[in-house]
Amino acid sequence: MPQPRRIGSEAEDQAAEYLLKLGYTLIGRRIKMVSGELDIIAFHGETLVIVEVKQRKFRAEEALTPAKELKIFEATEEYLYKNNLQSKLCRFDLIVIDNEGLKHYQDAFQA
Repeated sequence: MPQPRRIGSEAEDQAAEYLLKLGYTLIGRRIKMVSGELDIIAFHGETLVIVEVKQRKFRAEEALTPAKELKIFEATEEYLYKNNLQSKLCRFDLIVIDNEGLKHYQDAFQA
């Protein structure tokens, strides 16, 4: 596995473990849709949560650009339609892992 992909995979593993400890129910990871990829999909209670995971040495939050958000929204719409989940309440979270550790931003961005 190429180095950047391996690092991203390890970050997603760490984020998934963190979410499980908080009581989230994971339903998918690295979901590839025509319009893009969704890192983690989970339920937090009745809410469907799309989680973007970013790992950088510094300020990982800055890696989530408006263009990336748009790709996530498009992939989410495709996923919801494909899985007949359009009626579910959906939230977009961001988990960043940087030199300061893991940070979780619930409802980090809006469709």
